Amino acid sequence: MRIPPSGRTEKFKKAIAALIELEQSESGMGSYACGEFLSQNNEKILKNRGIKKLSSHPCIRRILKKRHLSGGKSAWIGGGTCKCYLPGSDHTDLWKTPEGNIIYVTQPYGIDWENLRALVKMGEEMGLAISIGAESTWFPGRTIIIKARGGEDKMPNLSEKQKSVRLGKEEDKKT
Repeated sequence: MRIPPSGRTEKFKKAIAALIELEQSESGMGSYACGEFLSQNNEKILKNRGIKKLSSHPCIRRILKKRHLSGGKSAWIGGGTCKCYLPGSDHTDLWKTPEGNIIYVTQPYGIDWENLRALVKMGEEMGLAISIGAESTWFPGRTIIIKARGGEDKMPNLSEKQKSVRLGKEEDKKT
């Protein structure tokens, strides 16, 4: 995103100059400072929307209102029987909306083709709605965010037309 020159106040220019100076004097730290600011800002936005991070184990089954299996062990981490994590997961949490719905959130540095295919397959098998975006809270600008929802909370923030197209209604496909 680029701010037009007319929107670049003196305060803005000083902040950018400070980041550039930090990057040059302490390699990589300008990027980390920018990421830290974005992370804190994104978390503040979530908090203002009433979304809370849960401290419990981030098992994917929780968004379907099911219990975690195998006493805390994941099939992918520790040899348990529960497939707790979506393929490609890293920096994973559960978030709770003000309505009480649970969102599985993972913020990897990217996702390869094999994990993307496995993610789609697992989502279809479990009946999840999965979205991939750029508004991560873990090192924004370097990570993506993958959100999974289930149950009654499957299609958030979509207009009725978007929902009907997503569901495959023929009359909406023609428009």
